[in-house]
Amino acid sequence: MNHLSKEDQLETLKYVQKLDFDYYLTSHHHKILPKSLISRMIECIKHSDGRKHYDYQYPRPPYSKGKFYLYSMEDEPVGLVTAENDWI
Repeated sequence: MNHLSKEDQLETLKYVQKLDFDYYLTSHHHKILPKSLISRMIECIKHSDGRKHYDYQYPRPPYSKGKFYLYSMEDEPVGLVTAENDWI
């Protein structure tokens, strides 16, 4: 999901948050994640405007570039990766 715009990521998370489940898996993580993490991801996007973003490049093909914002480092870190032109 990290190559969508912030607006698209936010709308997707809001939609998924309404679904009936307790845990989920991602394609790039080895842990089962609780649904409650989605609320933190939504807050991350909402609080990312005007914050420090760092250059980001995905280390494997397709080697996409973008910006990264780190929101929190609680039990599970939460951050936002966006396309380079979507970070402001």
